[in-house]
Amino acid sequence: MNELVIKLTLLIREFPIKMFSNHQKSFFVYSKLTLFLLALFLLPLFAQDDSENIYNLSIEELMNIEVTTSAKMQQKQWEASSQVLVITAEEIQRRGYQDLTDVLRDLPYFQIQSEYGHWTKGAIVNVRGHRSGDSGNNKFLIMLDGLKLSDDAEEGIFMGMNSIPVAGLKQIEIVYGPNSTLYGKDAYAAMINLITFKENHVLSSLDFGTYNSRNIHFGITKTFSDKLKGHFLYSDYSSDEQDPTERSVTYQNRHVFPEDPYTRRFYRASKNNMLNFGFSIYGFSAQYVLYNLQGSETFGGNPDFYVSEYSTQSRQINRVSMMTYEHDILDNLYIKLYATNKNYMFDPQTANLYLADLHRPPEWNDEDSTYYTNPFYAYGGRKYYYFKTHSYQGGFKTIYKLDDHFSNVTGVDYKWIEGIPVISEGKGGKPISTTAQQEALEHHFTEKSLYSEFSYYFCKYFLGTAGSRLDVSSMYGSVLMSRLGLVFKPGKQVFKLIFAQGYLAPSISQRYSESRTNFSWIRPNDNLKPERNTDLDFVWDYLGNSFRFSTNVFYNKLMDGIQESVTTGDSAQIVLSGDSLTVPILQSQNVGHGYRWGFSLNLKKQFWKRSLELILNYSYLDGKDELPGRTLPLGNNLTSLHTVNGALQWNYQNYGLYLAGNWSSSRRILSHHATSAYANLVDANGYDYFDPVLLVNAHLRYNQLAEHVSAYLHIHNLFNTEYYGQAINAEWGSPRILQDLRRVTIGVEYQY
Repeated sequence: MNELVIKLTLLIREFPIKMFSNHQKSFFVYSKLTLFLLALFLLPLFAQDDSENIYNLSIEELMNIEVTTSAKMQQKQWEASSQVLVITAEEIQRRGYQDLTDVLRDLPYFQIQSEYGHWTKGAIVNVRGHRSGDSGNNKFLIMLDGLKLSDDAEEGIFMGMNSIPVAGLKQIEIVYGPNSTLYGKDAYAAMINLITFKENHVLSSLDFGTYNSRNIHFGITKTFSDKLKGHFLYSDYSSDEQDPTERSVTYQNRHVFPEDPYTRRFYRASKNNMLNFGFSIYGFSAQYVLYNLQGSETFGGNPDFYVSEYSTQSRQINRVSMMTYEHDILDNLYIKLYATNKNYMFDPQTANLYLADLHRPPEWNDEDSTYYTNPFYAYGGRKYYYFKTHSYQGGFKTIYKLDDHFSNVTGVDYKWIEGIPVISEGKGGKPISTTAQQEALEHHFTEKSLYSEFSYYFCKYFLGTAGSRLDVSSMYGSVLMSRLGLVFKPGKQVFKLIFAQGYLAPSISQRYSESRTNFSWIRPNDNLKPERNTDLDFVWDYLGNSFRFSTNVFYNKLMDGIQESVTTGDSAQIVLSGDSLTVPILQSQNVGHGYRWGFSLNLKKQFWKRSLELILNYSYLDGKDELPGRTLPLGNNLTSLHTVNGALQWNYQNYGLYLAGNWSSSRRILSHHATSAYANLVDANGYDYFDPVLLVNAHLRYNQLAEHVSAYLHIHNLFNTEYYGQAINAEWGSPRILQDLRRVTIGVEYQY
């Protein structure tokens, strides 16, 4: 052990680490690494290993793992009235998952729209053919121990999937299908719940990788007595990322080349950190969660598109505080009271800088024979952005069990939300930093909710559920959502039939934001209604001691879909910097409806006393959206109709290998560049086309480098395949964004 400490210390002292300056080493980085080393070897002194041993469970035993997400109470996985997948701590470790994008890439029905899909939102993910719009990752709910991380003003989640660490989690619960009955808005197409350890547990890890990346994680959960527990988790990631000009023939042949130093940054947040700590005593608990993200980006995707001209800087600050009190009032009656305070915002210096505008000369005005500066390109084209959501939420939940057959979950929620839409001052504007500026943009609304769901066991292996929820909002009116389910487990089989509803409320930007440019006037719409999703799901599982086969078929009926920037047919005269312009009026409107359907086939087989595991998943998706004047098939909306996930997990003594492949069929989207100067970059029908792609990742581990210490090597995109993703507003923005080429990470991990 002492030799390992010496080797790690020398490695850290000699390893060149770059921060935002990209030129000097940071004292703070070395301080963090020193703290990591102390945590690596001192934290076990405060812990005892009494966590549940899930590392050697059979497939059948894994189906009996306790889950809480689907029903808001503990139940076995097979009992849930939803299709539920569980990723255990062992799987996170053995597969080398570092962030949520890594996890979702291996799962059926999830598609990574773009690993770097938006300069303030990071990776963008689709699920079951529900593609994220401008709000980004808003079609599914993301939670931490049941605490909603998604923004309460419906702006999506301002922490990309590639910014959410998963090291140190006990398990990740993925619930497919809508569940607004218990969770309200956002539980539209799926839910992801990150579950931390409640038992004594210690994990510390440190790794370095290509693009000068560095990742630190350490955490401890400690039970001091029957009445007192505490936890502390910290993650820190930084990277310089890749310069695509050195990696891609496509980029070497581009026509636009930004000037130094803007070529030095490429997508992905350059620096993320997460802090999560709390305690519980005599039923009372408090928790604080902080996500900080800093990023920079240059020239978007394919530089032949206009997005190639900008560079960005961004910082998002996300803070959540929660207090709860839980108590068993009676032997069969449990109550939980809670209150939360959430603050999400942009740093006011968050901005786009349109590089070409720095050198754009004044334009000649024939009418008065003078030069003038176009207001759209003024001041070098710097465009500042701001956004804030401040919300308070309180309520209670009760779980009542009349007997072994009958149980009920009932709750009341109340939210008060103060929001500022995602807004910009326009090119040549100033940061939205003063109190007066911010107060002028604020909107306030409230939400009240009442929900209840009943479960009844007709016999030991046959149960039914029925529930409903009423939400009343001062912004979008009232919404009633229901869920019905039947679950039957004859022997080694599980059958589930579920009817469920979900809704997605309009975002505060869609409803209230106003923007005027010399291109258009985006006008607010006070009459927007929530989007609705009605789902019918069938699940069949066949279980054995070393074998599992499952299939799922689903159908979603979609109503009141919100389309942004819809042409109203009206125009208006606006004045910009003294110039009068006639522009079309655009507005967000409920003009979409349609359907999604699909099925998946999933196989998991263990061999040779569980030392070898084979995983295969096939997913098919189809559907269409009915929009004003056109029908949009799902395959024309940035969705692959076919995906295949395959993985091989091998363990021998202290060695482990995880080899995973993901294949996606072609996809395309109609691009507005079909009528621009770059029409040669789209096909004859105006579509931007994306070829099928096969990606392979590899993770190797050695589990006894020292006592409780493992070493690992992770290779993303093993064969260095060049492939492309899409920005959120792919029709208008950068349709093609070069994704991760080969990324190599080497690290060491302590777990006790």
